[in-house]
Amino acid sequence: HDNMKCSYAPNRCAAIVATIGLSSIAAAAASAAPVFHDDFESGSLANWTGKSLGAHDAYITTDPLDPLNSAITFDTLESAGEIFSVQRFEFADADTYEVSFDYLGLGANGSRAADFGGFVGYSEGTPGTHTWVFGTSETSGAADALVDDGAWRTFTFTVDSATAFGGGATGFHLMFEDFSGSGGVAGDAFFDNITVRAVPSPGASLLAAGGFLLASRRRQRIS
Repeated sequence: HDNMKCSYAPNRCAAIVATIGLSSIAAAAASAAPVFHDDFESGSLANWTGKSLGAHDAYITTDPLDPLNSAITFDTLESAGEIFSVQRFEFADADTYEVSFDYLGLGANGSRAADFGGFVGYSEGTPGTHTWVFGTSETSGAADALVDDGAWRTFTFTVDSATAFGGGATGFHLMFEDFSGSGGVAGDAFFDNITVRAVPSPGASLLAAGGFLLASRRRQRIS
C-alpha cells in the first residue's frame, strides 16, 4: 500500500486517502484506550478499597481454571458493596463510560446452584447511592445475568451522566461483592479483567474527523 499510485486521478486518490483516514479516526474513537484496567497479575489490590475507604475481604487468588492466571474472590459474604474502585470516574471527563469484566461462578461446598452471589454495580461513594447492574439474582434491581456454570464469561455495561442515580451525578466508583443474601458461600464468585473505557461523544468524533478532512484539503492545495 505504500506504493499507491495517484498519477491517474489525483483528486480521487486524495478522496480515497481522506476516507481511509476518516474511517481510522472513527475506529480509534469507538475503541478508546482504557482509563482503568486491573487484571490482578500485579498481586496488588491498591486499586480497590473497602467501605468508607477501609478494609475489605477481597483477595487475589490463582484462577481455579488456569494456574497461570490470577483473579479475585472474597473471604466473606457482604451487602452494599465489598470492594470499590479507588478511582472515581468523573462525568466531567466523559459523559459515558463502558465497563467490562469477567465473571466465574464456581460451586464450592455449600453453594446453592445458580445463585452463588456475584454482584457488580456502581456507587456515588464508598458506599453511597448505588446501582446494582448484574448479579446472580434480581435482588436490588440487578439483572439476573451472571451465570454460575463453572466457566469464565465476559459482561459489559455502560454508565452515563444522564441516567446514573437518576441524573445529576458527577461521577461513580465501581463496586463488587459476593452477596450475603445469595445461596453462595465465600470464595465461589470470581472476577477478573476489569476495564473502564471513556466513550467518545459523537460530537468529539465528528470534530476530529472534520479536522482530518480540513488538513487533507490543505495538503492537497499545497501540493
